[in-house]
Amino acid sequence: MAGERFLVRERGSGTRKALEQALSEAGIALAPYMELGSTEAIKQAVMANLGISLLPLKSMELERETGRLICLDVEGFPLVRRWNVVHLKGKTLSTVARTFLGFLLGN
Repeated sequence: MAGERFLVRERGSGTRKALEQALSEAGIALAPYMELGSTEAIKQAVMANLGISLLPLKSMELERETGRLICLDVEGFPLVRRWNVVHLKGKTLSTVARTFLGFLLGN
């Protein structure tokens, strides 16, 4: 992977921080080929054969189902990140918000 062109999110992105940390722990310095501002832009760039990237699995379900993107078998991956969902205490969530929360929680 060291010789591959890495497409990365912008500085400050959680995905980029996770990638930088994983590579740093493996003693590898990240040398981005291209920095893009959205996951969708990165997916399109990967599909245009501009390089490889680290993306959340959830963001590429359709592309994986259709064979447009594949997951590489890389030692130490997938990275597991913890997410938190918050809302105002005492607020009654709308149907859409409850549905979205159920989706996030896998219900």
